[in-house]
Amino acid sequence: MKSKMLVLAALVAATAASNAQSALKCTEIMYTGLYGEFVEYTNTNANGGASFDLEDIEYSDNHNFATGYVVDLSNTGSPVLIAPGQSFIVTEAAEEIFDLAWYALPNGTTTVTRPATLVAVVGDVSVNLGRGDIAQIQDSLGGALDVLRFDDQLAPYNGPRTEDVSAVPDVAAGSAIALNDFRTWITSGAWKKGSAFSGATVAQPAGSVTPWKSGRATSVGTVGSPGVYNR
Repeated sequence: MKSKMLVLAALVAATAASNAQSALKCTEIMYTGLYGEFVEYTNTNANGGASFDLEDIEYSDNHNFATGYVVDLSNTGSPVLIAPGQSFIVTEAAEEIFDLAWYALPNGTTTVTRPATLVAVVGDVSVNLGRGDIAQIQDSLGGALDVLRFDDQLAPYNGPRTEDVSAVPDVAAGSAIALNDFRTWITSGAWKKGSAFSGATVAQPAGSVTPWKSGRATSVGTVGSPGVYNR
């Protein structure tokens, strides 16, 4: 009986851990853009909930963590905890280029101000996404944390095309974030002027509805809001 109770306790603990891990979700994605593709992940736990250690997270695409297609996100120089409401970015661009493209102040300088909720940008990622692909993360033991299948052409994952404009879950769809159903995602809308490289206001992309995350336009109209998570 004792051994059965221990097994049951282990299963309960594993289930609890899995439930906690599922709160780390993809909340924005762009598969291609002038400043490179990016994927935003956010700890969607409520305040006071569990944090996640970036040193314990790996990233991959539709190669499912095969040799040569695994990105160790711990290579940030120091331990990084992702608290509830905080986000991190995975991008093919160099970190410095990504910062200048998205977070330089619109005053002609190179002063960078990241969103307060963005705790890490993991740049120079060579595991790149295609137009229809998978963005996924797992823990260091191989336990799935989040899997997003996306496409804009083929069912059953067909949603918005994310070329030069990112896509975000449509919270009006209810459990869009929890279910990772790309069919319920929408394109980002642009609400403010561009970065230091642009002064033009970019209109909300045609066909999109008012999103829960407003986009920011870069110099050529690439629209997104990486690092900003609105509860």
